[in-house]
Amino acid sequence: MRLLLLPLFLLLATCDGGKVGDDTASGHHPDGYDVPTVHGMDAKLQVEECTDCHGADLTGGTDAEALSCDTCHAAEWRTDCTFCHGGTDDTSGAPPEDIRDNTDPSAMGFPAHAAHLQDTSLHAAFDCATCHVVPTDAMTPGHIFVGDATAGSADVDLSASRSSAGEWNGTSCSNMYCHGSGQGDDGAVEATASVTCGDCHAGPDDGGSGMSGEHREHLGEGVACEDCHSATVTNDDISDITLHVNGEVNVALPSGMTYSGSTCEGECHREDHRGERWD
Repeated sequence: MRLLLLPLFLLLATCDGGKVGDDTASGHHPDGYDVPTVHGMDAKLQVEECTDCHGADLTGGTDAEALSCDTCHAAEWRTDCTFCHGGTDDTSGAPPEDIRDNTDPSAMGFPAHAAHLQDTSLHAAFDCATCHVVPTDAMTPGHIFVGDATAGSADVDLSASRSSAGEWNGTSCSNMYCHGSGQGDDGAVEATASVTCGDCHAGPDDGGSGMSGEHREHLGEGVACEDCHSATVTNDDISDITLHVNGEVNVALPSGMTYSGSTCEGECHREDHRGERWD
């Protein structure tokens, strides 16, 4: 009996199921699986273990029908964060595009990404590593294709941030320095909140009530914020974002005044501060 040897291209699978020229979808994946919104979403949600058939690095398995992802995608997709994480407005990788390709902020899982990475009116732009463990590439264990125990959910880890005690419950953050009084991990904020200065800490508008040390007394005597924090604020507006929400109290006193961290020395607003304690 003679064996019929088929050309190699007839043995290769296509992404949408079956073999080339075969429209019966006899392959592992059904017809239409090559549509990005289908196989892309299945990959993100890890509906199946892609590496089982397509190889440990997704460059093709031992089965001739298990294609490499590089057959359709440029090989550098594994290290291109914006390949999956947005980049439609800029190259930061923060949504406007979330896991389900939503670009409408009201439909996104965390609409405040842009405020953290792009809005620099109140603080320096945060890096992804502020709230997440950043993988080396798509094949990093625990990220998406290898050992992802929480497929479809963003793993938030604030331990390397200024709010190292912070917690995220899916809709809000708590135990936050960044959204707190500036005196400890005492802040909380909803993901959809529109935040102003007074939402985080007391300020001159309420006479310094709730602020540390002698703020209230000084504000009551007409002392302005920039009188003691001139490097950070001017006319009650943040003038140097690198000195705001930076984990430190940046004091810049008028000439002739010094501050040791607890005690002021010198003369200011016609008063001798020799040995005056701030706390």
